[in-house]
Amino acid sequence: YKVSGIPSLVLLDAATGNVITKDGRSALSSDTEGKKFPWTPPTLAQALGDVLLKPDGTEVKREAALKNKYVGLYFSAHWCPPCKGFTPKLAETYKK
Repeated sequence: YKVSGIPSLVLLDAATGNVITKDGRSALSSDTEGKKFPWTPPTLAQALGDVLLKPDGTEVKREAALKNKYVGLYFSAHWCPPCKGFTPKLAETYKK
């Protein structure tokens, strides 16, 4: 499960063995009463919402904008040395 620190809490679906969350410790810390248990991450649709913004600022429905497309989520930081090298390469490849 690639645990990188302890204590660590990984939650699995007992029926399938699929990972529900690798960050159960943070989930438990922010939901001490367990109201959102088993802390299933949102689907892509839930995370993005129903409306997306185009580069020109106009709105487009998520379903239409993403139909037959692939989605990549990239998280970076300006202070991260590997990010500083990778981000320009990603941008260059994306433009092709």
